[in-house]
Amino acid sequence: MHFAPQSFAEVKQYVSNHMSLLLEADGHSPLVGRILALLLFATEPVSLQEIAEQLKVTRAAVSVHIRSMERNALCHKVATSNDRKNYYYISDDVDLSAIRAFKDRITATRSMVDTALTACDMLPDVHPEEMEAHDLLKRRFCEFAALSDLLMSQLEELEEKWKVMKQQLGER
Repeated sequence: MHFAPQSFAEVKQYVSNHMSLLLEADGHSPLVGRILALLLFATEPVSLQEIAEQLKVTRAAVSVHIRSMERNALCHKVATSNDRKNYYYISDDVDLSAIRAFKDRITATRSMVDTALTACDMLPDVHPEEMEAHDLLKRRFCEFAALSDLLMSQLEELEEKWKVMKQQLGER
């Protein structure tokens, strides 16, 4: 299907709709996509109240989802000295933040896997009826450890390549 917008507002609506669908497919509320789209187009940080008003939802709904977005490095919060409000924005390095957040999740999972593998190895004995599950867990976790090592090395390389590419894009 060919998209031929007649106005910038149509482009904004298109992005908002598709961000909602994409993030919903990742298990987020469609509202997260709408908030993210609003922040993508914002030229300055936006308050919780402004987000709620523009999206015609409650402040409570925005508050719940914006905290989740912060945890997932989709946006950042900044407080101002002028008022007591928090403002939210998408940083210019949101792309690198996303890579780093993914690496952090892999690292945290790998830590749990390593702890479980060490615990399995330290067991004095495993009941015969549990041996099959024990061995299966160890095999799966050893495979995950190897995969996480591969992913981390690729993500490190990707992060460095992206920094160079992004700098080249900025020089145009």
